Amino acid sequence: MVKKRVPCGDCFRWAVQKAGELELQGPTRVVHALISPRHYDVPKIPHAYVEFGGPQGVVYDWQREVMGLEPISIDLYEAQMHPIQPRRYKHLEALRLSVEHGHWGPWAPWRNVKLK
Repeated sequence: MVKKRVPCGDCFRWAVQKAGELELQGPTRVVHALISPRHYDVPKIPHAYVEFGGPQGVVYDWQREVMGLEPISIDLYEAQMHPIQPRRYKHLEALRLSVEHGHWGPWAPWRNVKLK
């Protein structure tokens, strides 16, 4: 059995750029959240992804795309990744914050959370 390694380290840049690619096709939000793909209490990981198509839409996630996986519904993504304290940004707002802060994100600290 061959295990695929999950890539990491570029999600914040990727999410801003992916939102730019998608925004002319429909409602798009860059999301910064803390995630944990587990069902128990483990440290949370800062992560960025893109919600596309409104509340009933899909999530584009850098790690999934690099591994050759398709976007999944927002509901399924939330059930699998357990995001907490999500912050949603329109594409132009995310670009502006990237320039103001000099990096792709996150731009605001999370509260009362044990980080990995």
